[in-house]
Order: sequence, then structure tokens, then C-alpha cells
Amino acid sequence: MRTLCWFVAAGCLCAVMGCGGGGGAGAFSSSDAEHLMQSYVEALRSGEVEEIHKHWSRHSLTRDGFETMHLWVGATIHIDQWSDFLRDSGLDFRIKGVRQDSGCHVIDFEWVEPVGSGASQAEGRHEMHYYVVEEDGRWVLGNPIDVLTADWQRYESKHLVFRYPARIDIERHIDEIERMDAECGRMIEALGVDLTSKIEFFKAASPVECGRLVSFPPANGYAVIQKTDHPNDPPWFNVAVSTSFNNPHEVMHVLTAIAGIPYVNAAFCEGYAVAFGGTTYQSPEFASAQTRNLIGTPSFIRLDSLFAMDDSDFLQSSFITYQEAGAFVRFAVDRFGIGKLRRVCDLIVEGRDLNSAFEDSYGLTVPEMEDLWRAYLLEVDTLDVGTAVPEGAETVFYMADPAGDDTGDGDYAYPGSGRFQRGAFDLREFEVLVDTARVYFRVTLDNMGDPAAYAFTEERFSPGILVAINRGRPGRRRLQQFCHGVGFEGGLGYDLKLCAGFGVCICDSFGKVFSASHDLSAEMFKKDESLLEWSLPVEVIGEPRSDWRYFVGVGLVGDRAVNFFGGPLPVRREHSVLIGGGNFSDGNPAFIDILLPESAGQENLLGAYDADKGRLALVPLVGPGG
Repeated sequence: MRTLCWFVAAGCLCAVMGCGGGGGAGAFSSSDAEHLMQSYVEALRSGEVEEIHKHWSRHSLTRDGFETMHLWVGATIHIDQWSDFLRDSGLDFRIKGVRQDSGCHVIDFEWVEPVGSGASQAEGRHEMHYYVVEEDGRWVLGNPIDVLTADWQRYESKHLVFRYPARIDIERHIDEIERMDAECGRMIEALGVDLTSKIEFFKAASPVECGRLVSFPPANGYAVIQKTDHPNDPPWFNVAVSTSFNNPHEVMHVLTAIAGIPYVNAAFCEGYAVAFGGTTYQSPEFASAQTRNLIGTPSFIRLDSLFAMDDSDFLQSSFITYQEAGAFVRFAVDRFGIGKLRRVCDLIVEGRDLNSAFEDSYGLTVPEMEDLWRAYLLEVDTLDVGTAVPEGAETVFYMADPAGDDTGDGDYAYPGSGRFQRGAFDLREFEVLVDTARVYFRVTLDNMGDPAAYAFTEERFSPGILVAINRGRPGRRRLQQFCHGVGFEGGLGYDLKLCAGFGVCICDSFGKVFSASHDLSAEMFKKDESLLEWSLPVEVIGEPRSDWRYFVGVGLVGDRAVNFFGGPLPVRREHSVLIGGGNFSDGNPAFIDILLPESAGQENLLGAYDADKGRLALVPLVGPGG
């Protein structure tokens, strides 16, 4: 969901550089790291391009713009600006350590702001990781996306070149690739793009690996493109990085750059990407549905404020800004065509304000456009969710879960350091019921409490229930085999996934949220009985049969769309905002308790998960037949 404006491209380094520690240069030591980085920083301070280039591999030098490296999240500096920047900022550096990663050496590095700069201790230290390779008997720097993907496999579709780790079984992802290629073709046609070369698409195994490829924090996706308001930047390289093979959002970022749509701000940039590509785990339709849900609530942002936000404010409010921006772009393109919206962007880049650009392009003021947009959103179908089980509903599946097993793989810390009482995530019973019109779900927890809030955010957090459904019917169909760190035994998967917590949302078999309700937590949660109940029409999810199978998991959810919709939050030991348990960062599936027979051994099953190796925790689906 985040766009970078420094540039990399894919390629094999094996014939160009070595990643081992031997050869003419010998072992790479801490003193080698200190010498290399001291020399490199001095070259940056000098502003001498040839001196800077001497510190990079020859392969890096074949890529225009490789030296446009970031300082830390939120800043990119072109090579000809480093000298002035370092002089004016007074930045110094510190090497935290040297380690090996994927057969190469990594320098863990910090830029340090001077004392008295006004930065807090945390803000004043900005981490980076430099990858070091051996070339002609000396140590040089290499672009991480090249170094870390040197042995990756390659698969070409009509519009894309997919690169992925060898451990991934590509045959299990062909349907995702075909869907991604079709989406890419649809976006190319809509934008009128002439794609002269295929887009490079790197499939990372985890958010950690995704961020590592571009030296940024863990994320579900990045696009490497040029912002048109940076005239000194080199060309873009058509690169998308994603944790999913099917991520049109990041590819749309690349295509808008190819189409020459100017970068106005994050609202327009992300609006295009969400309107045409959704997000990694959300469909474009979800953006409109969620925006429609929030009309009339304090969270809703007026159009003039949304598209006037600076980028940092937009990203900090991403629980709604992404959805609103995408919903507006979808409306504008549906009603008026993409040409008029492109003209709005061009006019703003030329110096016009939003209202003037709208009047010139649409003949309407911003308030008039907002009135039309709201009317358009109110026509979006809402998800019909019930919040109670009637007396006459017939039980079609019931299963109890052992008490006290809300420990994940055995080494989880409970979320929020005491903000949730023991048993709040302990699944005890799961029941599916049906009548002629609706399917009902009833979940019993051991000790249901109130949602927790944290001083640094308005977001509320609560246990959430994920129900993945395999409809069991015969015949070949697309099933989703991956579910927040969990896979399913026997090569099975789900047709639909329901997430219930602060409302209910539905995901398709590609893992994309396509419909969601508004906040129904006050009605669904029966605190006195420790029950969570909801229902959906039979016509939406089908009529339960004896061969249906289920996966049920309990995790932590928030009441903001970016954090809740699609599944529970990642389980982590420490995180500044998303508060989850866990023994180490990104080292666990996202579930604190899952529905299993007592003999199944939950801790062993979940303990098989390994993010670095791309290994899922394989669990059985349960159903009426056992």
C-alpha cells in the first residue's frame, strides 16, 4: 500500500558478484564494515559521484537511480543532494552490528541526529541495512532486491514477470497469477497504457521479507516508481513487491506512473490504486462499501479535506483515507470517465486549487461533486447482517473446544499486557445454525470483556472470530489455501472467509474482502453470556450441508478498517500500535486459539509455522463428519 520513490529492478547477480565470505577479500569483519561505511559516508559528504560509485557493485551501477537511496521511512534523497543534506542536517552514523543474511553480509546501520536537534531519542536514530557483497577481491555495496533475489525463480505471464523464492510451489499459485494478469490487462486498457516491457513482480513470503527487499519496514506491498514532482529522479523501473501473487494495488501504482498521471499527493495516488486494485487483502468494491458505512459518522472525511491532506496525515488516517480516496476515484471514473480526473491532476500540478480544478474539468464545485458522490455511495448495497439467533433455528454443526488453550503455539503473551482478562480469547464452543432464510453463527468464549483502548490511539481492540468455510461440494473450483499463517491439511482451502468482531466482513477465495457491515459489536457481543452471534442470508453464503468443513480462529482485531477487515492482527511480541502477543516479531500465525479436537495438539500444529522459510502451520478443517 505504500509507494517508494527510489528505484530498483530485478536481475540475477550470480555471475557478477559473490555473496560468500571467502575469496580474495577474506572474512568480512566489524572493522571492514566500519572502514567501508566511513569511506562511503565521506564520499556522500563530498558530493563526488565517481567516489560514491566506487562503493557499489558494477551490477548496481548498471541501474540508473540505484544511488537514490532512502535515509529512513518518509525521506528519499537524490545523489546530487546528499552533500548539502548531510552538511545542513549534521547527521552522523553508527554501526550497530554485522551479520549474515541469505549468504550475504548485512551492516545494521543507524543515521544519528545531533544532540539538540529537537528529536526524541527514538526519532533521532534511523535504522538502515546495507548489503555487502564481494567483487574482485573487495567488499562493495549491493541493492538488496538484487542480492536477496539472486537465486529466485522466474515465471512470465502476458503482462508481468513474476520472481519468487525457490521454496514456493508455483503450481499452487497459477490461478492467482492468472487473476493478477487479467487484472493488469483490465487496468492497462482503462488507462490506455502502451506497455513496452513487462512489469517485474516480486512475491515475498512474508511482510518481513517484502520490506527487506527494498530496505523498508515489514509491509504487504510496495511499488517502486518515480514521483513526477521530483524532476531530478531517474526513470522508474516497473517494480512491484508483494506478499501475494494477486496484488493489483501495487501494479496500479506502476501503471499510473507509466501512463504519465502526475503525482499530486497520497490521496490521489492511493485513490487510483484502491479504485482499480483494492489493497492486498481488500477488493475495490470494499472501498465503496466501507465508505458508504461511514457516511454520517465522525470518521467520515469531507472531500475538500481528504484531497488537501498532506501525505503524512493521509497515511496516519489510513483506516479510512484509503477507502474514501478509492471510493471517490471509482465514482469519478464511473460517472465522468478517467480523462476528466487526469485533467484534475494535471491542473493541480500546474498550481490550481482543488475547487478550481474541479470546476474546470467537471463544471462542478467540490461541494457539488461531494453531493453527487454521497448519492452514488448510498446506492451501494449494504451487507445484511443479523445479530441474534432465533429460537427456531436448526443446528447443523456444533463443536466444543478445550478450555485454557488460548496460548497459540505455547509461547504467546496475551495481548495488551493485562488489558484483556485471561479467557477473553479462549474459544469454548462454535455452532452453525440455519432456517429457511439465514445462516447463523454462535461463538462462545470463556471470559468475554469490553473492548480495550490505548492512550496513543482512538482505535478500540477486541477478540475477533475468523470462520473459513469449505462448502464441500464436488467439482474443481478455486480454494484459498492460505489464512494468516495457517494452511489446511489435505491440500484443502476455503470458499469464503467471514471475519466477525467490530461488524462482519466476507472474503472470497482469493482472500479479498468484498463486502462489510458497519460496526455491530454492541449488538453481536452478548457480554453476560460470553457469546458472539451473527447471521447472513443463505443466498449470500449458501445453505450449510453435512460435507461443509470449517476453520475457526480467535485473534485480536481493531475497529479500524486497515487493521481489522480481512482477519486478525499479526501476533507480535512488541509493536507500537498493533498490540498482539507472541514470542517474537512476525514469528507466529495470527491466532491465539483455534477450533480443534482436544487430541489434535494445537501448540504443535501452530508451532510448525516459520515466516522466514515460508512454512505455514497446517491444521485440519472440522465438520459434522469429524
